[in-house]
Amino acid sequence: MPESTSSRSSVNFTNMGFQNLQGTLLGSIISGAIIFGAIFGILFGITGFALFGFAGVFGILAGIVLGMAVGAGLGFLFTLTTSEKTGPITKKLILAGILASLFGYFGYAFLGIFGFWIGIAVGMALGFLMPPEALSTIIAFSIVVFIIYIAFLWWQSGALELFFSPLGFSSERIMLGLERGVTCMTDPIQCFFKPFYDWSEPTVENKEEEVSVKVDFSTTQSVYFEKEKISIRTAIIVNNPTEDAYYTRPLCYLDGEPLDVEETSKVQNGMIYFGKSNVEQRATVVCENKDGLELEEGKDAQAFDFELHLIRPVKTKTEWNVYTMNEQILKNKANPFEDVNEPNLRNRVVLSNMLFDSPVKISAGSNDDQPFSDAKSIPFFIAFQKKDIYGEILAVDSLKIENPISSVVSISDCESFTRGSDGYYLTRDKLTKISSLANERDIPIFINCYLSVSGTRMDRQVPEKTVIKVESEFGFESVYKKSITVISEGQKQEI
Repeated sequence: MPESTSSRSSVNFTNMGFQNLQGTLLGSIISGAIIFGAIFGILFGITGFALFGFAGVFGILAGIVLGMAVGAGLGFLFTLTTSEKTGPITKKLILAGILASLFGYFGYAFLGIFGFWIGIAVGMALGFLMPPEALSTIIAFSIVVFIIYIAFLWWQSGALELFFSPLGFSSERIMLGLERGVTCMTDPIQCFFKPFYDWSEPTVENKEEEVSVKVDFSTTQSVYFEKEKISIRTAIIVNNPTEDAYYTRPLCYLDGEPLDVEETSKVQNGMIYFGKSNVEQRATVVCENKDGLELEEGKDAQAFDFELHLIRPVKTKTEWNVYTMNEQILKNKANPFEDVNEPNLRNRVVLSNMLFDSPVKISAGSNDDQPFSDAKSIPFFIAFQKKDIYGEILAVDSLKIENPISSVVSISDCESFTRGSDGYYLTRDKLTKISSLANERDIPIFINCYLSVSGTRMDRQVPEKTVIKVESEFGFESVYKKSITVISEGQKQEI
C-alpha cells in the first residue's frame, strides 16, 4: 500500500531533528536532548525573567534540565521505532505501550482506577489496530499536547514558581514543588476547579505587633529655606506590654545622605529605651543638617526625601493546630471536622495563625489532609517570608519549634534543627543563610520537618487537637518616609 503524502511529511519532519546522528541510539539521545533542552530553556527562561527579572536565570537552568530529559527520552523512542533492526512486532508493542500509558494516565486522572484500566485497554487496542505511520503521528502529537498539559498543571499548582525562585535550587523548595505538581497531576479536577489553599499564608490574630512601633510625622516641619539649618523632629510611639527593656536605634537620611541624630534625654548613645508598660510611650528624635541644603540652579523650590530608619528587635509567634484521629474511626467519617470549631480550616487543610502582626510571615503547615492518623513520618514545613514592606531583615537570631504538649503528637525530625530540652532550635549556619536570603524577594524560605503520630484512641469520635508553636526573633530596620521641601532665599520676602 503506497505511503500517504501526510505520513511522509510527518516522518520527514521528525527526521530533521535527528538526521545528523541518525542510526545510532546515542546519537538520537544526544540530538534530542540538545534540541529540547534549548527549546525548554528558552521557554522557561522567558517565564522566569517575566516573574523575577534577572533572577529568572534559574528558569533557564530548570528548562534545560527538563528539556534534555524529555528530548533524550524522545530520541531513544525515535531510534527504537525507526531503526531497521527493530522488528515490526517490537515497534507495535512500543507504540501501543506509549499510547496505552497516555490513555491510562488521563483515565486515572479524571475517572480514577477504573478509568486507568479503560485507558490502558483502549490505548493497547488502538496501538495494535492502527497503521504504524498513523500511530507514530498520533503519538508524536499526543506527547507534545501531554507536555503542554503537564506544564500548565504544574503552573496551576504553583510548582513552577517554586522552581524559578531566585533563591535557587534547594531541597525543601524542590520537594515542595514536586509534591504540588504531582498532586495536581493525580487530581487535575481538584487543581483546576477547587481552591488550592496555600498553608504558607497564615492568618493574623492581632493586627498590631506584640511590641508595636509607630512614627508620627504630624508635627514635623516640612518646609525649609535654602542653606537654613535643617532640624527634623519626629515622634516615635511604642506600646510595650511584654518586654522588660526594649531598645531601638534611630538613623536619619535626607536624599540618601545621613543626618546627625541629636542626643536628648530619651536618645542616649544613639539608642532609645522603652520600659515595660501597658501605657503608650513616646520619644522625640531630632535629625539635623547644620549647613542646610542648596537648590539646583534655576529652581525656586525642590523636594527632598527624608527617611527615618529604626533598628529594632522583633519577635514573631505562630501556632498551628494539628488534629489526629484513629484511622478506623476516620474511615467511617464523611466529614471528620463536622463537630470541630476550627476557624483556620480550609477544606481539610489547617492554616497556621500568627498571634501578632510582624514584618515577617512565619507559618507552619502541611499539604496533607487532616486529621492525621498513626504514622511515624508525616511531612510538614516551616516557612519564613519577609512581607512586601519598606525595611530590611538585618539578622535572624533564633527560630524555635516548641515540643508539643501531647501524648499523641511529637516532632520526629527537623532539617537543620538541633534538639533542646524544650524544643528544636535552628542551627546558626541555617540562620545565617536565611538572613542573607530573606531580603532578596518576598518568597518563602522552606524548612522540612516531620511529625510522628501514635496512640490515637478508638473511643474518640472527634479529632484531638495538638498545638505546634513556632517562635522567631530577628533584627529589623524599619523605614519611614516623608517629603521635605526646600525653597530659595528669594522667596522669604514673599512669604
